[in-house]
Amino acid sequence: MSTRPEFANLGIKGVLVDPPTTKAHPKLLVGGVWCICDIEYLHTEDARVSPWILGSIKPIQLSKFDFEGYLAARLEFTKDEWVDLLVQSIGFQPPAVRVAGQAHPAGATHSVR
Repeated sequence: MSTRPEFANLGIKGVLVDPPTTKAHPKLLVGGVWCICDIEYLHTEDARVSPWILGSIKPIQLSKFDFEGYLAARLEFTKDEWVDLLVQSIGFQPPAVRVAGQAHPAGATHSVR
């Protein structure tokens, strides 16, 4: 059975969403999630049938969080890679900003203390 959410910002209701998509993105139906999606329109003469179909979805914010997967992936990072990720997450480019004691690439002129 498929679900039929509303895309309030587009002013359309009854968008057909298949069960695998609903399972992969549970927050899609309980409060929304910002996403990039393709919504297809299939013309029909039957007024009872919604012409809107969710063709694809790419969430911009997390629609599901796998904490165990996060922990496992985090262990794969070196300390410097992890610091680079954190620095990038606040809007800086890691090669341009280095923490004191972190390896400095050739040409880096700034460090954070």
